[in-house]
Amino acid sequence: MSDDDAKAGSTNSQCPVWLLDPYEVPIELRWRWLGPVTAADHPRFTGALRLTVPKASSLPGVYCIKVILGDQYRLYIGQGANLNKRIQEYAGKCENKLPAKVADPTLNMKYRLWRIFTAGGKAEVFELDSCNAPEASPVMLERIAIVAAYLRKEPLINERGYPEFLPDDPFF
Repeated sequence: MSDDDAKAGSTNSQCPVWLLDPYEVPIELRWRWLGPVTAADHPRFTGALRLTVPKASSLPGVYCIKVILGDQYRLYIGQGANLNKRIQEYAGKCENKLPAKVADPTLNMKYRLWRIFTAGGKAEVFELDSCNAPEASPVMLERIAIVAAYLRKEPLINERGYPEFLPDDPFF
C-alpha cells in the first residue's frame, strides 16, 4: 500500500482502496487502518523487544501487517476466526531468533518485526472491511486479498515464495 495508493480513491489516507477491474467487473478491497505496532525494550530479556499491537474486531476477518523501512515496505496478509485474538498473537516478546518451525507464521512474523524495528523501521496493521460480504469465509477473503496483492505487484512477505528469501534483507 504505497502512500499514493492510500490516498487514491479514498477520502481518508488511512483507508486505502484497491481497485481491480477484471473483465470490466470492478472488485474493491477496502482496508481500515487499525494503528501502529509499537516496540520497546523487553524488561526481562536482553536484546528482545516487547511488541504492542492495536485492537481489532472479535469477528472473523482478514488483516494486513505493513512493515516499513525507509521508503520500502512489505505486506503480510492473514486471517483469523477472531481477528483481535489472531492479531494479539503478535504482541509480547520478540527476538533475533529464527523459529524452529519454518512454517509457523506467527513466529516468523515476530522475527521479521524484530528485524524491522531494530533496523529503525516501523509497522502498522490494517483490517479488511468485509461489510459488502459479511457471510464470506475469512479464508476465502484472505486468498482474494493475496491474489489482489500479487496482481497489484505489492511486495508480499507471506510464506512460500514471493519475493525470494534474502538472508541479509531485514524484511525477511
